[in-house]
Amino acid sequence: MVITLNGSRYTVPSAVGTLHDLVVHLGLYSDRVSIMQNAHVVTDTCAQLNPSDCVEILHFVGGGSSNYLT
Repeated sequence: MVITLNGSRYTVPSAVGTLHDLVVHLGLYSDRVSIMQNAHVVTDTCAQLNPSDCVEILHFVGGGSSNYLT
């Protein structure tokens, strides 16, 4: 199945059927993402993926500290 993922066409492996499966397949942590599916914010990652879906995933990354030597 082909979807649009973050603005690019992406072929989803057959084992990926839900948004949760997609997040795991992409190697992301499900507690650190926000997902939109077809312009709707998704709160339940058990939602099914469908051909031609448009999925946007934002992955939050924690920052470290900056050390500047002067």
